[in-house]
Amino acid sequence: MCGRRSETSEGGFTLVELMVVVGMAAILLSILTLGIRRAVESFALRQAGAMAAVEIRNAQAGAIGNGVDHMVEFDTSSGAAGPPGSLLVYRPGVQAGGAINVISTGSSDTRSVTVVGIDNGVLTSDTFILDGTTAKTCSTTRTWVGGVCQANSVTYQWILEAETPTPNSCCTVSIRQGTTVLATIAPSASTSTNIPWTQIRRIIPPEWPAQVRIEASGTTLPLCSTYGAPWSASTNHCLRFLTMGTPDQGDTVVLLCNRARTPLRLVISAGTGRVGIDRTGACP
Repeated sequence: MCGRRSETSEGGFTLVELMVVVGMAAILLSILTLGIRRAVESFALRQAGAMAAVEIRNAQAGAIGNGVDHMVEFDTSSGAAGPPGSLLVYRPGVQAGGAINVISTGSSDTRSVTVVGIDNGVLTSDTFILDGTTAKTCSTTRTWVGGVCQANSVTYQWILEAETPTPNSCCTVSIRQGTTVLATIAPSASTSTNIPWTQIRRIIPPEWPAQVRIEASGTTLPLCSTYGAPWSASTNHCLRFLTMGTPDQGDTVVLLCNRARTPLRLVISAGTGRVGIDRTGACP
């Protein structure tokens, strides 16, 4: 008696087999997604650390090259001042970009005004001599003779300060570019009082990785408010480089954290201003 051979399907999958395959694919996809996310977070942290280190070094180089202090502000706030994860770089002075005038409001003015600024990247100064008899304008576009008004330079890109040998007894002296007042010396004063810090660089998202924060709790730089205007109300942290390129503080730390709470520290040396990067510390 002949037996019947059973027939089996050779061209498909059972429902259980399909569920196993889909489940394995989902697990592999989740592992892959998690790995990609971690890689992106790690890359963003390294990118932010490198960017901050470059800005710190540039500020130090600017302080040395131009002979004026530079300030780096690290935004550690979460309010209206801006999101954590941004840098602002400042230097003192007012941008001029051309010839300046020194103008006195009275006839008994001080006899000379010295303006310090930057001309084509070089720290320079010029002395303007007024005749002390009538209100005078002394322009760097010309030289007066006979003790009335003299000047050496023609243009400035930045005005840093202005001063007189002795305090004025009566008059206000203003340093102008055209009709724009860049600085003034008030009566009974000998130096300009209104030359502010000027922002020269701003690094915010998307240039700065949006997922990287600058943490206040792990940053040991002083509060910017300790430096007065324009940071009087700021809770951010500031790094100031003096004209020789050294920080005005001891060894300090800036703590960066990504969304995975991975830390990266920038350590600024007190003696040299050198920036080191490590992965120590902890994110809150």
